[in-house]
Amino acid sequence: MCTVTPDCFLKQNKLEQAMDTLVEVFLSYSDRALGNKYSLSYTELRDLIQKELNHRMKVSPKVWDHPHVVWISNLMCSLDEDRDGTICFEEFVFLITRVIICSHPHFERYKQTIITCGQFKYDI
Repeated sequence: MCTVTPDCFLKQNKLEQAMDTLVEVFLSYSDRALGNKYSLSYTELRDLIQKELNHRMKVSPKVWDHPHVVWISNLMCSLDEDRDGTICFEEFVFLITRVIICSHPHFERYKQTIITCGQFKYDI
């Protein structure tokens, strides 16, 4: 079981700060549509990608004009390992991992390890 003490936040290193940022971003989008702070709905995931990953995923602005963006539906289905129609935090972190590997220059020649999360087969 994880235990967090208030003073642990005072002396965080870069990685711990990055972890907190992931949680903060997730929480700022979850709990809007479904009232569930532990998962993202389709709309919440779409909004998060559009506002927080717009530079890394390089999606054309025209794509967002359609109210039901098909590729986000496909992405959501592939990430939704437990098939509950939402994206939990673990599934969200998997998405972030894939975006980092596909978009960061350090991983340009990286031979990707096959990692499965549900039927994740989306090319970012």
